[in-house]
Amino acid sequence: MKYQNYDITIAITRRCNARCVMCNQWAIPTKPGEEIDTAVLEKLPMSKCIQITGGEPFVREDIGQIIALLRKKAKRLLINTNGYYTEKILAAAHQYPNLAFRISLDGLEKTHNAIRGIDIYSHAIATLTALRDAGIKDLGISFTLQEANYTDLLPVYHLAVEMNVGFSCTVVHNSFYFDKNDNKIEHTDKLRDALRELVREELKSSRKKDWAKAFMCDYNIRFMDGEPLPIKCDAGVTSFYLDALGNLLPCNMTPSPWLMGNLKEQSWEEILQSEGSEQIVRRCKNCKTPCWSMCNVLTAIKKHFWVPAWWLVKNKFL
Repeated sequence: MKYQNYDITIAITRRCNARCVMCNQWAIPTKPGEEIDTAVLEKLPMSKCIQITGGEPFVREDIGQIIALLRKKAKRLLINTNGYYTEKILAAAHQYPNLAFRISLDGLEKTHNAIRGIDIYSHAIATLTALRDAGIKDLGISFTLQEANYTDLLPVYHLAVEMNVGFSCTVVHNSFYFDKNDNKIEHTDKLRDALRELVREELKSSRKKDWAKAFMCDYNIRFMDGEPLPIKCDAGVTSFYLDALGNLLPCNMTPSPWLMGNLKEQSWEEILQSEGSEQIVRRCKNCKTPCWSMCNVLTAIKKHFWVPAWWLVKNKFL
């Protein structure tokens, strides 16, 4: 079985039970009848990594069928969730123990609930605990750093260490994907200091994955400061974003959607071989959009492995 070197993120819905302050998807949801189904997802190529996201993926009634299909399409199938629907999430984990899960946790209880707009912290912790106890190995916390939660960054990281799960951090930003253009950071020094302290903690860790996360966090600081980044993503070549309506895009970080084609109407091959798709790829190569997202840059990092390797040598061993 040959997997293409693709990293595909699929937003299977815009519907969400949360009301996050940094995202407006919940206010403009898709309708169940218009969302991509298994017939559309069947068109996807065999890929090294497929990520399921939303909205909240587990609001879909057919999430079980979607997982059953995509796990055959991907060497690694990662599901991003807010962790609210513990029973549905755990049922999927028991059925497919090789799944990967990332649970959103943007602070300790008071902070996280305020950011997410609902009482969700206890659900997220219950889901994390249940998945860990079920033996899920590829499990972690996703933290979105913003001015409302920078003081909780290290406590949540220490919680991840205590629970023996992974931890990743991104800096809040704007995108058509979130239907937001007013996310902003006024006191960058506070977030910068919090990230630097996290980098120091991760470099002291005995977990090698923490060292890789330290590299990502350090460059989050450069991203926040508008500095040039050392690795350009492979959006439109090896990494893609498929939205809930079937639109295939190079990524979800651009100010507006850069449409390559629609998987409801075309095959994967037809889209990638189209003139419009080739124009988007050329546009991506000259893209000046500031971003630093693991979803978009991971395949490029693997091709330029010496960049994080040299950073690690300098910052940990020298």
